[in-house]
Amino acid sequence: MNNNCNNKSSSEFDSANELNSDVKNPESQDDISIYKTYAIAAQISNIGFEMIIPLLLGVGLDYLLGTVVVFAIIGTISGFAIAFWQLIKISNRLK
Repeated sequence: MNNNCNNKSSSEFDSANELNSDVKNPESQDDISIYKTYAIAAQISNIGFEMIIPLLLGVGLDYLLGTVVVFAIIGTISGFAIAFWQLIKISNRLK
């Protein structure tokens, strides 16, 4: 068996490292701030879902149980409470 990987000289690996050094470092400060911005945007969009899903569940329960808007109101209030709590957690992390 011929092992070509073991026969490569160190100069070949050095030239490969030089090529890789030209590639932009993904851990630069600008990239990290962009990643943090996307993470915050994802959390905020998640808050929107946390507000809508309890409302929709409440409307569904009202429909199934034949009640007027009792569970829709409970779902709305709980959705806003959960969303507000998440916003407080996000703002505390940004400090």
